[in-house]
Amino acid sequence: MIIVLVVSNVRLMYENFLKYGMLITPVNLVLGVKTFVLLAGILLLMIFCIFATFLLETHAPKINYYLFHFLHMVNFSFLLGFPIVFHKWDLIHPISGMFVFMGICIIFLKLWSYSHFWNDVRKFVLKKKRLIKNDEKSLKLQEHIYKEVILILIIINK
Repeated sequence: MIIVLVVSNVRLMYENFLKYGMLITPVNLVLGVKTFVLLAGILLLMIFCIFATFLLETHAPKINYYLFHFLHMVNFSFLLGFPIVFHKWDLIHPISGMFVFMGICIIFLKLWSYSHFWNDVRKFVLKKKRLIKNDEKSLKLQEHIYKEVILILIIINK
């Protein structure tokens, strides 16, 4: 049964190819001249967004918390927004636009994960610094108590 379906569909495809020829070429489908220029622009945008995320993360301790997250939001909006706009205005062929958007979604998820990882690292470092300060205070207090106990024991033993 399956063999009959496959053979009949292949026969129809062969007849259409003989009758009409190749109407859609893979080169025109994926890389038209206009699409190629836009894809290069989107690639540069992706590289810019990756570089901007790296710069934001390296300067994160120096930037205000809310400004930092606002800049990340703007960066990720550019990353996800421009291909959607290009696709909405029919500037990119749908198939190449689909592949571009799949790649941008992967890069977005990688950058989102990268920013969350470094956010967790910054929180951990701050917590560690607070714990070290508290430990130093408690050690100084314990030393002071220990010295007082020794002085009291010396006085009692005399």
